Amino acid sequence: MPPLILNIETATQYCSVALFDGNRTLLEQSKEKNAHAEVITAMIEKLLIEADAIPSMLDAVAVSMGGRAPTPDYVLAYQRQKAYVMHWISH
Repeated sequence: MPPLILNIETATQYCSVALFDGNRTLLEQSKEKNAHAEVITAMIEKLLIEADAIPSMLDAVAVSMGGRAPTPDYVLAYQRQKAYVMHWISH
């Protein structure tokens, strides 16, 4: 069975998510600037439904958070986002 990979892009003003199932890539992009927290979960859920998948079926999650120098606040935000994603996947 091919891997099921969720990609989360949050490095720009517009976030996006993609789901790769080995045969196709499903994509959702936000239309609102800086609305990551408001839209990202619904975008992920929509792709999982479209792929007839559930979070526990994911083999990997890739998260992009930008290329700026890591300040203490940025590192803390990354750790919180990683913890949130891992918590969300496990349920």
